[in-house]
Amino acid sequence: MRESKLKPSNIKQDLTSHNFVIDEVTRVWHQTPLAEFAYSDGDEAENYVLESLKEAQDVSVNSIDLSLKMKDWPSHYHLSSSRANLLRPFEGWFEGKRILEIGCGCGAISRFLGESGADVVSVEGSFRRAVIARQRCRDLSNVEIICAPSDQIPDLGLFDAVMLIGVLEYARMFLGDDGQQALLTFCQSRMTPDGRLFVAIENKLGIKYFAGAKEDHVNLPMYGINNSYHGRGVATFGRQELHGMLAKAGFYFSEVYLPLPDYKLPVSMVTPEGWKHHAPELAQLALESAHKDRQMIMDSTFSIEEGIHNIWHNGLAADLSNSFLIIATQQAAPSMTTGVAAFYYSDSRLPQYRKSTIFAVTPAGGLSVYTKKGNGSENASSISHHVNGQDNFHHGNTLWLGLVHIINRPDWRLSEVADWAKNWINHLLTRANLPIAYDNNFILPNSFLDALPFNIILDENGDLIFFDQEWESTETLSAAYIGFRGIIHSFLRFSSVSYSQFYHQTSLPALALDVLNEIGFVLDQRDLADFMAQEARFLALIQHEEESQFHQALQGLKMIVRAPSMEFLRLKADEAQTTQVLTEQNMQRQLIEQATVIALLHQEIGELLHSSSWRISAPIRIIGRCIPSFLRRPIRRVLGGFFVGGKAIKVKIDQALHGGNSNNSHPFAASRAGAFKLRVRGLLKSLYLCAPQRYRGRLLKLAMKARPGWFLHHPSFRPEMMPCDRTMAGSHQVYISLGDDGKYRYAATPDEYTY
Repeated sequence: MRESKLKPSNIKQDLTSHNFVIDEVTRVWHQTPLAEFAYSDGDEAENYVLESLKEAQDVSVNSIDLSLKMKDWPSHYHLSSSRANLLRPFEGWFEGKRILEIGCGCGAISRFLGESGADVVSVEGSFRRAVIARQRCRDLSNVEIICAPSDQIPDLGLFDAVMLIGVLEYARMFLGDDGQQALLTFCQSRMTPDGRLFVAIENKLGIKYFAGAKEDHVNLPMYGINNSYHGRGVATFGRQELHGMLAKAGFYFSEVYLPLPDYKLPVSMVTPEGWKHHAPELAQLALESAHKDRQMIMDSTFSIEEGIHNIWHNGLAADLSNSFLIIATQQAAPSMTTGVAAFYYSDSRLPQYRKSTIFAVTPAGGLSVYTKKGNGSENASSISHHVNGQDNFHHGNTLWLGLVHIINRPDWRLSEVADWAKNWINHLLTRANLPIAYDNNFILPNSFLDALPFNIILDENGDLIFFDQEWESTETLSAAYIGFRGIIHSFLRFSSVSYSQFYHQTSLPALALDVLNEIGFVLDQRDLADFMAQEARFLALIQHEEESQFHQALQGLKMIVRAPSMEFLRLKADEAQTTQVLTEQNMQRQLIEQATVIALLHQEIGELLHSSSWRISAPIRIIGRCIPSFLRRPIRRVLGGFFVGGKAIKVKIDQALHGGNSNNSHPFAASRAGAFKLRVRGLLKSLYLCAPQRYRGRLLKLAMKARPGWFLHHPSFRPEMMPCDRTMAGSHQVYISLGDDGKYRYAATPDEYTY
């Protein structure tokens, strides 16, 4: 029946009659002369992909050879098996269909369509990319590669389906201001009346773009949201805009599928029935897909996971999806995925450990889960892989969702994360019939390897349901190691976390160690190294990379921390400014104190240089300089002895002059000289007190100049000492008072009677 709808076509004859030739070396059809086409991922990137394909023995969709060649974004995009996940739900439909693919790039989708059994004509404007696509499909005779702009392709008959995978957004660049409409009209003209148009494109209103992701084609944030597109450049659209363009081209019916995290490398596909009727149940699937977007947001304005949780619980999943796969028809047609809500693919593993999951809609309107294992033999001696063919869909929230809410609150604390992890570990210990204690030597059953927070649901009745328990290890599983594994993989599912002023560690292994020690385990860096080594061994068993590569990757795992709020930054700026002012004031105070000390030292030096003893000893210093060096030390010893002896004699003479009495109540009363001084100072004080008030200041200055030694303690004599004195005495105004015992002390008021 399909044959009667299609115009018979001999591609070789049709192309030859329109000046196309086939290159005998590359086996690519192209025009003569070869048309120029200004699109490329860059010479280095495309040449690397081409050489990788030439070197690979297996170029199939699931090729291990090609997976080992992936090193950056271009190589992942062109070689990853995840590219095919976009169309895997329709794999059975493609068999036997005639398909036109416009803009096939490097042939990833062409390869999948060819392996699905379709008769494929792939068109690519760039000759080098067409050569790469041919190399990717070198062993598929049902795939033809044509190098030409889409509007120069001759009539090759009608097709059951036309593919525009990442192409519609470029239509303006190559087909003019109304390029999108022209391209859609061209596609409609090449299809059978009941044919299907597959359009994969970014949503300019995708939630990740609101969070700060750069527009995929111009590499600038907010570009699509701000409608910054111009007439002859790339452009993406929202869901309603796309519906309008499709209807204008004659495609009046369409189904919108949501690829997660986006259409380039999806791990999940949510059907129209899924997002329309089961969005809250599938929200967890959407949340756990977000971190798998390889084009990560380094400066996210909010949590993508929390944003997805909100939009999937409020009927906005489709409008704010990061991208779409729209399947459009000219006439009403049954859904291609009737009775299915979503598809999930674990294809980053070795072939024997891969799985595909279908979330089917039951007759009662609920959901049921069907899982299929990949092909290949397992290494039974190292690990066991268990997949339930069919399981019920469990309603509720995973334990991991609790961590999502904690880690995205401003200023979260390590203790909050530890409480969350402790609750999960307590459930494991209870399930294993172990006491609630955090002993490094507690051993859990081997089946607990996958008993991680995102595989445990707290249902509506408060019961815990363990699901998706795939792995069973032959290695010993300590409770601490499972705790490490659960924390690491839980945080790996975050695209970003909130800033916290209370925890600044970004290394995930260090965070896991801190959380476990906060819980009550006693672990150190040696334990952490053992945990990472054990995890690397496990990952190397089920994925492509070597154990050493995983170990190195684990050591370098880090959280992406969002910037703090503007209010927080303003507060920090105010604190920093206040701290700077206080620091400057403190430095100024220290400089004043140091300057005071220096001034005092200069004064003392000046007094010494002008003293009688310095002048008297000048000849001795001159003679000392003339003495030979070898004699100076003996002479110094002799003079030192005279000095010590002279000092002792001076003390004895002084004791003899003062009567040897050291117990008098006042030291100045011990001699006649002291008594005479007291009488003189008393007389001068009386004259000072009898003088009019206006003359007292002058008399005090005169007395200070005549006998400065009497006034060293007076505040007016050496005011430069006061800042230091205040610091020593306290924060209040202080004065110096002469006590009856002849000693000076601090006082609250000046002692007039001692001046």
